[in-house]
Amino acid sequence: MKTKIQRYAKSTLALSMALIASMMVTACGKKKSAGPAPVVVPVAPAAACPNCAAGGQFLFSSLSGVFDGYTGQSNIELGLQFHSNGPTQLASGQDPYAMYSGPSFAYGTMYVVQNTTPTLCNLPAGNYQVRPFEGRPAELYFDTVHEMYLEAVGPTRVLLYVARGITDSNTLAQIGKDSKTYPFRLKGLMYLKSDSGGTCSRFLE
Repeated sequence: MKTKIQRYAKSTLALSMALIASMMVTACGKKKSAGPAPVVVPVAPAAACPNCAAGGQFLFSSLSGVFDGYTGQSNIELGLQFHSNGPTQLASGQDPYAMYSGPSFAYGTMYVVQNTTPTLCNLPAGNYQVRPFEGRPAELYFDTVHEMYLEAVGPTRVLLYVARGITDSNTLAQIGKDSKTYPFRLKGLMYLKSDSGGTCSRFLE
C-alpha cells in the first residue's frame, strides 16, 4: 500500500516539468522600500557571489538531505550559501538570517552518493557545483525562500527548482561533505531535471 508521502510525491511529480520549464521565462523583480543604515555583516567576495551587485553580503548557509519520497532514503546532500544582492538594509544589530528580506543568490555544492535510477532523476554519482540558473535571484522573506532556480553542474547538468522553502536552525552545526560548517538547513519540495534524462521531485530536510 502506498504511503501518504508516496502519493504526494507522485502527484507533485506531474507538475515538475511545467515548473522547470518556467526557468525559461524572464523573472520579474520586486522593488524594496528604503530602510535604515545597513548592519555590518561580512561582504561576499566577488568569487563567492559573482552575480551579486556591489556590496553583496553573505547571509547564512544551509545543509539539506535530499530525500526520495517513495523510499524515504537520502543519497543526495545539498549545501548552499545565501548572499544578499547588494548591501543589506538592516538596522544595526539585526541578524541577517532572521531579518533580511529581499533578493538573494545561492551558491554551493550538491553531492550524489550513488547513481540514481531513471525514474528517480537519473543522476550520476559525484560532486556538483551549484549556482543560480541564468543568474536570477531567489526572494528571501526572513526565514523563507521563494522561487529559487538553481543549476548544478558536475557529471551531468541538473536544473533545480524550489517554489517555497523554510530555513531552520540546526541543534548542532553540521559538517557537509565539502568540509564546510552549516548552522542552518533548508526544508521544502525540490524539483529536479537532469540532462541525463531524468525528472523527479525530492524532499529537502
